[in-house]
Amino acid sequence: MNLKILTDLSQNRTENVTAIANTLKTKSTIPALELVKLKNALLQDHSNIEVVLNVHGALRGLVITLSINVLRLDVYVTLLLEILKLVIVL
Repeated sequence: MNLKILTDLSQNRTENVTAIANTLKTKSTIPALELVKLKNALLQDHSNIEVVLNVHGALRGLVITLSINVLRLDVYVTLLLEILKLVIVL
C-alpha cells in the first residue's frame, strides 16, 4: 500500500472512532458491530483512546452500553484494559 492509502485509512478510522464516541454520549446503546469496530480501532492505534476520552460522556456511555449486555464482556474488558494502559502512561 502506498502512503496516501495508509493515511486515508488512518484518517477514516479516526473519524469512525469520533462518530462512535459521539454516538456513545447521546444514545442509550449502540450495536455490537460498532463496539467491535471501536475495539479494533483502539487496538490498532492507541491515539484513538484519546479520541474517545476527549468526547465528553463517551466513556460513561461505553460503560453503560457494555454493562447492558454480558455477552459483550470480552469487548468490555479489552476496551477497559486499553484505556487503563493509556491512563497509566499519562
